[in-house]
Amino acid sequence: MPESAEPREALVETRRQEVMEQARAGREGLFQRFIVARFAKIIDTPALTKLLNSVPFVGDVKMIRGAVLGREGSKQLTGGERLNYLLASATGVIVLGLLIKGDYANAAIGEVISSVLTKLDQIPAILKEFARLSSVKNPRLGYFINVLADFVTDKRDILAGVFAVVFKNALAKLSPAKLD
Repeated sequence: MPESAEPREALVETRRQEVMEQARAGREGLFQRFIVARFAKIIDTPALTKLLNSVPFVGDVKMIRGAVLGREGSKQLTGGERLNYLLASATGVIVLGLLIKGDYANAAIGEVISSVLTKLDQIPAILKEFARLSSVKNPRLGYFINVLADFVTDKRDILAGVFAVVFKNALAKLSPAKLD
């Protein structure tokens, strides 16, 4: 009897180890699915996506990818947004070249253009939210801000160009010898 008890105990121990391993694997799977699902939700939020787009060179690579693929996270990009992404990321690459060359004044202008193009996507959303909040207390102000947001959305490329010219002129007044 003692000899048969040992193989049985070994069998029970082996089965116990298998059950523990399956339970551990199940817990790991649940944990991974939970973490991955939460992480995917966080990454897919517009705020984080826009924040990553604003990071120098990381944002440029991300925006080039968005321009080529036509989507950012789960959001499908319009033709204008794709062009905007491509222009913003291209100016970021040009800025890097100008910095390496030592042309700091034009690099600053390029960075401003890139930043404006990148952030012009955020401004209408911020204005729309402000309009929504303002319209509770003052409907006329809310309407005006909403119209302004629509204008900024429609004219973002023109506004970026105007801002770049204004910035270049201001920079020229500060250091006229350094600009072309």
